[in-house]
Amino acid sequence: MAHLSSKYSPHLECVLDFENNFKQVNRAWQYNLNIATDYLLTTTFTHWIHPDDIASTQNYFSQLHAGKSDWVKFETRWRDTVENYHQLLWVATVSLTEHLVFAVGLEIVPPDPFYSQKPPQNDKGFIVCY
Repeated sequence: MAHLSSKYSPHLECVLDFENNFKQVNRAWQYNLNIATDYLLTTTFTHWIHPDDIASTQNYFSQLHAGKSDWVKFETRWRDTVENYHQLLWVATVSLTEHLVFAVGLEIVPPDPFYSQKPPQNDKGFIVCY
């Protein structure tokens, strides 16, 4: 079986079988979502997804399983162990010969309002520094 690229990646990495069971996960799951990796391996990918996101997620996986796409990109709301949801962006690819899905997730954090404000400008359009 293929292995994850790096156990030290800050991104959520996993290998799933075609029934969406976790086969491999990296340490980022523990650090980012406080989900023990040993426990995660006893569950399915869809177990953690917000109920409203399950159908669309299964549709993306079906595209991979059927060979309709080499890779897919999608977003889900993901539950952590204290029942909080995190918005995650996923990119997944498939090995049809091994019947495995390889996925990488990244939490989408809302922008900080401080950084989205335009800096003050003078009447000529130059940024004013104080």
